[in-house]
Amino acid sequence: QKLIKRPTLAFDISPFDNKVMYVGTGAGHYEKSINGGNSWESKKPKNGELAGLSAVTGVTFNPENPDSMYLSANGLGIFRSNDGGEVWIHTGHYLDRDVKYNPKNASEVWGISNPNLGVLGGKGAKVHYSSDGGNKFVNTHADEMINYLNDKYYAGKNAEFNSIYFSPDGSKVYICTSSGVI
Repeated sequence: QKLIKRPTLAFDISPFDNKVMYVGTGAGHYEKSINGGNSWESKKPKNGELAGLSAVTGVTFNPENPDSMYLSANGLGIFRSNDGGEVWIHTGHYLDRDVKYNPKNASEVWGISNPNLGVLGGKGAKVHYSSDGGNKFVNTHADEMINYLNDKYYAGKNAEFNSIYFSPDGSKVYICTSSGVI
């Protein structure tokens, strides 16, 4: 296995071919493997909508279409690819921390925004949900839960939302935070 020598922030495996993997890095790259991680092709966009990419913080495969996927980029938002990750188009959504499809329902997409990440420790972070495949997102108000946890257990510190995970059957969503799991 080839070691990726950059901080990795996101990872997903194609539900159609477990040898196809994507890794998002903190160095403005995303890496693609088509052989189960034995080798990786590094992609650092220099042109187009992903130019100036600082960090890939989320990547997810559509569970119903092997060529459709989303990528979230720190400070830039969500991008969609309809050709297996070769061309990325901005969706108009600025959820820049993570993005995940429900593994059993391609209509359900979740995303995290952390507008003040690094400045105020995540204050103002939101978790959003889409029931139409990522066309429109609504706030889940998970920030109210994290504010409660911060006040009760962490002396009012502003924890950040980090990542989204689903149960294998898609019936539960877990939001990982620096204060715990919601």
